[in-house]
Amino acid sequence: MKVLEYDKVKTRLASLCARSETCSFEIRVKLLRTHLSEEERSRILDFLIENNFVNDERFARAFVHDKAQFTSAGPVKIRHELMKRHIPEQFVDSAMESVPDEIFVQKARKIVKSRIEELSAKETDPRKIHDKLYQYLICRGFTFSTIREALPSRSDSLDSYDF
Repeated sequence: MKVLEYDKVKTRLASLCARSETCSFEIRVKLLRTHLSEEERSRILDFLIENNFVNDERFARAFVHDKAQFTSAGPVKIRHELMKRHIPEQFVDSAMESVPDEIFVQKARKIVKSRIEELSAKETDPRKIHDKLYQYLICRGFTFSTIREALPSRSDSLDSYDF
């Protein structure tokens, strides 16, 4: 391919990576959309990695931090999202360990508190409310131990539960 197109793609991707954290898988996907040869795509990716524009470990830490702080996703869902992006497992494990479990428990409690009000308006049976809350937290990617800490047991009254 033309040198001009190669340089243009390399510059644009470097600029993109400088603005926001990007993983190597996302860059590979973007490179596949170009008309560059496999060798040129590989050279661009190598350049970005060597010059620290792309760093999967740094991406994993930032991704976990942002998801833990700003979304209602639990650790299972966050881990799954990283695996979909082909982040090596040791980077995923390291990033997940950097977030204390208590943060996920607090997030789950906040979700339970808001969902109890919604569900109580529609449902009167406390067991059904409990089961729906449990299912909702599972779908959000929370672990069983986190849910157990955040959700009152089926025998407890949901009204007397202290959040």
